[in-house]
Amino acid sequence: MVNLKNRFPGTWLYGLLAVFIVLVVISAVLLSGRSFTPAYIPDDILDSSWGEDLSRRQSGEHLFGLERWSSITYRVEDRYPAYLTVTTIKTVVMLSEEYLQEKTRETLEEAIEEGIEINVSSVVSGERTIQSGFTTRYTVYNGTDTSTTPPEQVKLIGEVWTSGLAGTAVVCIGCAQLSDFAHNTSGRYSEWWNNIIRDEQGTFGKDVQGTDGLIDNVVCS
Repeated sequence: MVNLKNRFPGTWLYGLLAVFIVLVVISAVLLSGRSFTPAYIPDDILDSSWGEDLSRRQSGEHLFGLERWSSITYRVEDRYPAYLTVTTIKTVVMLSEEYLQEKTRETLEEAIEEGIEINVSSVVSGERTIQSGFTTRYTVYNGTDTSTTPPEQVKLIGEVWTSGLAGTAVVCIGCAQLSDFAHNTSGRYSEWWNNIIRDEQGTFGKDVQGTDGLIDNVVCS
């Protein structure tokens, strides 16, 4: 009997390597699919005015299931509309900071396409620790909603964090209208904006310190 190991050592090795790679990929897909849980905001944290916009719920996968994502949007519909989108990305490798920044930029560009102009010079960036224990990176902007007549003042936040062990990343994009020029109302209404950014540490000011902040209470694995 011909000993293939001796006659074709390279071919034998490459064959074993190919089988190993296939097994790793299959295992990764199965593990990724079994453990993927989208981040969300608990019902008891949502103010009665906030509700999920089911028409904006999205999900998908890439790389034969090795990367999966899910997006949930919470919204307030009144004279001062606001929304917060929580996107979960699951991969089998650690997500880089550049990757997360790109995802955040893409989401902010969607807001721009909907008629929101961002005042780049108003940017404020930093880090904070949310109640789940994750350290996040946030970026806050002032903006103008030009899709309304007259245009209205808004504020936006993009915030991201990762769980290295789980291979999960969360990207939050929030936007709230502060003015109501359409009804000749002066001053700023910041209740929904404060609801989005509030945290226990008072990161954004003592007037927005509390335990019911939406991003601060995002549940993720």
